[in-house]
Amino acid sequence: MARCAVQLRASFILAAGIVAAILQSAPAAAPTDALLPAETKAYMSIGDFPAAYATWNKTSFGRFMNDPLMKPFSDELDRQMSDANRAKSRLGLHMNDIKALAQGEVGWGYVHFANEKPATVLLMNIKGKADPAQAILGAVAKSLTSAGYKPRTVAQKGVSLTVYDPPAAAAKAKAQEQRTAKVYFIHDDLLCAAESLSLATRVATAVTGSPGAALNQVPAYQTIMQRCAKDAADDKPEGRWFMEPFGWMTARRIEDPSLISKKKPDPFDVYKKEGFTALQGLGGYVHLADNGYDLTHRTMAFAPKPYERSMKMVDLPNAAAAELAPPAWVTQAAATCTLSSVNMGNAFDNYAPF
Repeated sequence: MARCAVQLRASFILAAGIVAAILQSAPAAAPTDALLPAETKAYMSIGDFPAAYATWNKTSFGRFMNDPLMKPFSDELDRQMSDANRAKSRLGLHMNDIKALAQGEVGWGYVHFANEKPATVLLMNIKGKADPAQAILGAVAKSLTSAGYKPRTVAQKGVSLTVYDPPAAAAKAKAQEQRTAKVYFIHDDLLCAAESLSLATRVATAVTGSPGAALNQVPAYQTIMQRCAKDAADDKPEGRWFMEPFGWMTARRIEDPSLISKKKPDPFDVYKKEGFTALQGLGGYVHLADNGYDLTHRTMAFAPKPYERSMKMVDLPNAAAAELAPPAWVTQAAATCTLSSVNMGNAFDNYAPF
C-alpha cells in the first residue's frame, strides 16, 4: 500500500511538472501591433487597461472627474454612454463595455486597404471575461438587428466571425451618415470588433498563426517605437500611438469628402507635390502620473532624407540640452514654453517652390 501511495505521489508530481512546463511555454497573447495589418494608418494602444485606468484616477484629471461635486455629471455621462444607440456607433461598443471587459491590452486601429473603404478595428484582451463579453455582444446583436442589420456567420481558419450587414437604405445614405458592416469574433482571450469583413479576416488569420505584413513591421513604426523605448528606458508607458499622416488624411477624405478643400490648388495636393510625404510617421509614448507629472509624452516624427522641393525647408539640427533650456525672459507664470532648433537660412532658401 505504501509503495502504491509513493507511485501515485510520483505520478502526480510528474503530471504537475508537465502541466507547469506547458503553461510556462505557452505563448503570451500577441501584442495588437502584431495583429493589425501594415495598412494601419492610425493606431492607439493601452498596454494594461485596468492598470492604466487606475493610474489615470491618480492624476489631477482623474481626481477632478471623481470629485463628489462631479458625480451628477459623471453619472449622466455613464448613462448616456450605456443608452447610446449601438447601431449608430462605429463598432457598436462603448467605453463602458471596454471598462467592463478589458483585462490587458486594448488596441484601436484605422486601416485602409487598397480599393476598399477605410475601417476601424478594436482588439481587446478579455481574459476571464468570456461570459460578460457574450452578454455585451448579445446586446450589440439586439441593437443591430433592430436597426435592420442582417447577421451571418463566416468561418476563417477555425475562427467563427459574426457579420452584421447594414440595411440597403443606410448603405446608400450620404457619406457622413453611412453605416458600415460590423464584424465580431472572440478567439482565446481576444475580442475583435471591426467595420470590415476583410479587416476582421486579416486579424483572425494573424491570431491563428498566419500573419501577413503587420504594423510592427512597418519601418516608420519600428523606428519611432524603438527610439521612444530607448529614451523611456525602464519607464513603461500607459499608452502608445502612431499615425501615417498622409495615409490617414487620404483615408479620411475618402470617408468624408467634405474634408477635400474647395480651394484650388488643394493644399493637401500641394504638400504632396512639394515633398512633404517624406514625413512617413508620427508616434510616441504616453506616461501617466510619472515623476510628479500628470502626463508625459515622448513624440517622434520619422522623415528620412533625402528631401525634395520645399520639404528641404525642414532642417532641424540636433541641439545640446543646455541650448534648449528656457531663456531667462520666460517667467515661472508661463503655461507653455516651446523651443525648437531650426536652420532658418535653409528654410528661406527653399521656401520659393512652396
